[in-house]
Amino acid sequence: MATCQRRQKFVDREMQGAAMLRVTIYWLLCCMTIATVVLIWRVVVEPPQLFGTHIRAMWNHYTPVICVLLLLLPLLLIDVVSWTNRVAGPMLRLRRSMTRLANGDAVERIEFRGNDFWHGFADDFNHLAARVEQLESRQQPVPSKPEGQPDEPATPISA
Repeated sequence: MATCQRRQKFVDREMQGAAMLRVTIYWLLCCMTIATVVLIWRVVVEPPQLFGTHIRAMWNHYTPVICVLLLLLPLLLIDVVSWTNRVAGPMLRLRRSMTRLANGDAVERIEFRGNDFWHGFADDFNHLAARVEQLESRQQPVPSKPEGQPDEPATPISA
């Protein structure tokens, strides 16, 4: 198995970008849900006050929590990029090798890194590439006529 680290972690903009957006939305919904529950709890438990008073009190009381949550989001996104790289990196290598195989180019065996996903795909691809190579080696190339040699005239069929 390949053991070297990838230099580039963000390799598939579409998939990894979608995962980052999804985690950001989940993070935002989680923060909003917690803030709403805390606000409702304050309104129910505290003596009657103006709504703005509750908001100001929450802001003063929970500013450190807000700061920690804001610092947590970049860490989450870095982890998402690192984790999705274990999915996107192998798929990128498979896609490139499949394109080369489809174009008739020789392809090397694919071996994914130890913590990557999709090891079964690499094994299946290697089996397929070996089979294609085997079939192509059996196929006899069609002989071409030397350049400049005229076409042979068709022999007339006599009845």
